[in-house]
Amino acid sequence: MAANFLLPVEGVDRNKLRDSFLESRGEYARHLAIDIGAPRGTPVLATTDGEIVKLIREGRGGITIYQKDASGRYLFFYCHLSRYARGLRPGQKVEKGDVIAYVGATGHVIGGPHLHFSITRLPEDDDNFHEGLAINPYLLFLAGVP
Repeated sequence: MAANFLLPVEGVDRNKLRDSFLESRGEYARHLAIDIGAPRGTPVLATTDGEIVKLIREGRGGITIYQKDASGRYLFFYCHLSRYARGLRPGQKVEKGDVIAYVGATGHVIGGPHLHFSITRLPEDDDNFHEGLAINPYLLFLAGVP
């Protein structure tokens, strides 16, 4: 699994990542993602081959992309974006390394511009991703994902 994922922010050194997975976000909330700090406008890259499932603007996540991998088993969330790449649309196939968006600070942001990035292994019935298994991206990148 790990060999298929690319660090999704252009120019970020994985050795400078911080593990924010499971940090407290209030009395009952846990952060099921990592935050990858970068200047506003830094390109956000598709972490693997797959398909853009949804483009939304939501309160907490701001400008957000949902992407499934090519197998359909993993869902990636890219949040707090400043904007989408020109022409990006749901149903579009993307390849690992394609520019899909740009780092921003939209939605409910703690700190400066960053990419909130999460990975969910979808259940057999992937209609409810909330029932999936959250995976710590930091551990994958720490293990040497290019």
